[in-house]
Amino acid sequence: MDEMDLGAFWEEFEAEVRENLRQLEEGLLNLEEEDERDARVHDLMRLAHTIKGAARLMSQESIAALAAELEHALRRLREGETEVTREYISHCLRLVDALYETLNAASSKNATRQTTDADTSPGHSPEGTKHNHLIPPSPSDTTISPVSSLPRSYISTKQLDELTALSTILHIQHMGLQTLSNDLKTLITTAINNGEQERTESQQLASSLQRIYVRLQRLVEEIGTTLYTLESNVLQMRLVPFSILTPVLRRIVRDAAEGLNKRVKLIIEGERTQIDKLLVGPLQDALIHILRNAVDHGIEPADERRAIGKPPVGQIHIQAVPRGNSISIIVKDDGRGVNIEKVKRQAVERGLLLPGEAETLSEHETLKLLFRPGFTTRSKVSAFSGQGVGLDAVASLVQRLGGTVDIESVPDQGTTVTLNIPMNLALVDVLLVNVGPYSLAIPIARVKAVLAAKHVPLLGNGTQAMIQWKDTLIPAFSLLDLFPPLESTAKGQHILILQSGRHRVAALGGTVWQHVTLALRPLPALLAPSPFIYGVSILGDGTVVFVITVESLARAYQSHAILETSSGSIKSVPSHLRILVAEDGITTREMLQSALTAAGFRVLLAKDGEEALQILSREGYVDAIITDIHMPKVDGITLIRRIRSDPAWNKIPIIVLSIHDNPEDIRLGMEAGATAYLTKQNFTEGTLLEVLERVL
Repeated sequence: MDEMDLGAFWEEFEAEVRENLRQLEEGLLNLEEEDERDARVHDLMRLAHTIKGAARLMSQESIAALAAELEHALRRLREGETEVTREYISHCLRLVDALYETLNAASSKNATRQTTDADTSPGHSPEGTKHNHLIPPSPSDTTISPVSSLPRSYISTKQLDELTALSTILHIQHMGLQTLSNDLKTLITTAINNGEQERTESQQLASSLQRIYVRLQRLVEEIGTTLYTLESNVLQMRLVPFSILTPVLRRIVRDAAEGLNKRVKLIIEGERTQIDKLLVGPLQDALIHILRNAVDHGIEPADERRAIGKPPVGQIHIQAVPRGNSISIIVKDDGRGVNIEKVKRQAVERGLLLPGEAETLSEHETLKLLFRPGFTTRSKVSAFSGQGVGLDAVASLVQRLGGTVDIESVPDQGTTVTLNIPMNLALVDVLLVNVGPYSLAIPIARVKAVLAAKHVPLLGNGTQAMIQWKDTLIPAFSLLDLFPPLESTAKGQHILILQSGRHRVAALGGTVWQHVTLALRPLPALLAPSPFIYGVSILGDGTVVFVITVESLARAYQSHAILETSSGSIKSVPSHLRILVAEDGITTREMLQSALTAAGFRVLLAKDGEEALQILSREGYVDAIITDIHMPKVDGITLIRRIRSDPAWNKIPIIVLSIHDNPEDIRLGMEAGATAYLTKQNFTEGTLLEVLERVL
């Protein structure tokens, strides 16, 4: 079979191997907990053997060699040559990880070969036939395979996308017919009203138009019924059981516990709960952060648990609970809980709070600090914690899904993190709002009230407006500000009270005109006219509607240059603060300049640490510095140390924004004197602005 023939079979081969690897990983985890193991080991050997045979047919010798090694390891279990121990199961799981990684690499090479001539002769592996024995990594270094493919019994993502697109087109056509029907009805009314002057001709015209209208209206109703059925079927096809995440979540807890020398049991309830297929990836990422945090920070070591009367094995419960059109994912551990006073101290030390602010925070507000970018209660960096990334990534992921996250904790009893997310991401009930030349859609679930603008006075001073609603002062902003280049004198007839979790903001400058259900399409961040826009839809008349994310708005404007004084008056942070950006990447510099300028900051740009020091000397002082780590001439670590050694500059907040997320870089940055450390992998404009608002 030649190279071209092999390429034609690649998609089927890859799907088969991924499904077998998924079953292998799940089976190995079950094997560790079962008493009757013979049948299980036999099934696992068959899966490994199937992968080995398919790989050799496809000339993928590296995959075949790893599968053979796994098959041999399982045969040793079957023959009684070794016991089923935690260490041996870990060895087998690492072989599964290596198979995932090798398959991913081969898949990338195969995609490249589709556009180039093959350099290897037929029948030989492009990776080579020599197999080097796998050296098992430490548990903390183990790569967990993501849910990269669903079981083959599910409909493919491509088919889902095509059906969703057809459903969206039909939805738009239906809205267009409805608009045409309404226009026709207007013509009929006009003809009837003109009947006083030309009764005969008008009546004939009206009669004809009326018959057309009746037929058209019947067609609209029939298409509407068909559309509803199609949308319902498509949404059902998009749903997969929550259990699709079970193997990955079990593996995360197992490996984290092994790496920290703890004993932890994961219990999952609600595995049959249905979730949108598009939620699987983001939800997996969020739960990985939460579970690692629970094992590391929450669950105590076995000796400590025994000493306080707890079972030596800690427990983490995950519940997936459907709630109407949304789902609650509840993660609860029985660990030590959160030390509220320690969180406050760390927040003050890291510049996230002023000492006076920390004293007035409630317990719930203090717990919310755990979701702040760069926050950690660990003083030392490890493979599992202290890096300043984790729960803030959870908050960012959930908000992008249009959901909310909350946290509760009881000392010595444990911590509960609750994610509330939409059941599906395809359709959303919204209020349509006109803002200048734009049409916005605001999810109806986030709208608490719609007020007449002329009856609501604006309060506050400085750069921040406020309104009073139900005896509460609420930060207010203009929807026009979501589009910085937009200049409009339109004031809007309504004020919308928006709520996300416990945060409320008042949106000014818009006029509400309709409540509809829209077919939502995600909008790439680079194409969004505002960081608060997360989707787009099209109305029947062709109007483009931007769907806003209330979660990001609420967080941004709740902390937007506002401090509450003891007397209840409002202070505002001075606008047009100066931010110095030290970054050698042209694209990153331009992105930061654009985001910061749009937020009202004056931006000074430096292409390396040396130029940044020159700008500091020239300007005398700046209000904050954002710097990369690895730059030519003077790097970020050296820049931070020089600034901290100068009495004139050592109080300037410094935020590191780097692609390097390894513990050593993070430790060096924080020890040198960085105020916060953000990674470019998890960078969003909202996160950066929130950190700036906290440190300024």
